[in-house]
Formats: sequence, structure tokens, C-alpha cells
Amino acid sequence: MSSLHPPTASPSVYKRDGFGLVYVNIRVPFVAIILYLAKRITLLQFLLYVDVKGGHSGSFPARRCAYHKCERGIAIIWHCGFIAHRRILAEALTHQALRAMGVEPRVYPCPGCDVCHHEYFPFLKVGGFAGLEWIIRAAIRATGQREIEK
Repeated sequence: MSSLHPPTASPSVYKRDGFGLVYVNIRVPFVAIILYLAKRITLLQFLLYVDVKGGHSGSFPARRCAYHKCERGIAIIWHCGFIAHRRILAEALTHQALRAMGVEPRVYPCPGCDVCHHEYFPFLKVGGFAGLEWIIRAAIRATGQREIEK
């Protein structure tokens, strides 16, 4: 097995890999938003509640619709997307890089879709938007793609 394959995915997963988007979305509980707007917590305390996810999609509108049912009690904010020629591999490399940095994902039982989401990472530990964007760009370049479009 190649070192590019994360331990949770089999090499057969990459056979269906192809053109699409690698995106970033942010998960914020409504409770944190309300507490921050009521000035009950500081900005730093608010950011401790915020998590980010780097994911992939062949059809971005379909992915956003799929997440719509997950928005019970939380706000999901879609930040950006990068065009990737090998989107599944780029996402796997992104998650592998974050884990190599010692950042463990948080597991959330979702009240909307009854799935435990396990790909959200703490916002501050990944370096915010800039940190995650840098890691995604590096992962896309590692797949052999030279130009990265946003």
C-alpha cells in the first residue's frame, strides 16, 4: 500500500476519484452564536466552539443540499472551494496532514441525519481559514496538479 493512502481508505476508493471541488465548511452551534452576540463569551471563547471541515464533492450543489438536513441547532457556513483533478485523494491528504500535526477530529452525533460526523477539526488548532486553505492547496499540489483555481 502506498504511503499516500490513509489507513481508513482502501486503494479502490481512488479508482472513482476525479474532477471536482475540495471545499471548506464551518460548523458553529447556535448556542455559541447567541452567547457571543449577548456578550456572554469573548471572541476567543466563541472560536473554541467553531470547527472546520475539508471535504470533497463532484457536485457542489448536491453536497450543500445533503448537508441542509444537518443544520438542526448549528449553522454550517460554506467558505470556499478549490477545483481539484483528484478530489478524493486531495481530501484524504488534507485529513492526513491535519492528523500528522496532532489535530484530532471531533465526533458529533448529528440530530438531523443520525450520522456521527467525524471530519470536523477545531478551528483554532488548524490555524483558522488561512491554515486549512494552505494545507488544502499543498494537498492538491501533492496530487500532481500545478495550478489551483479557487
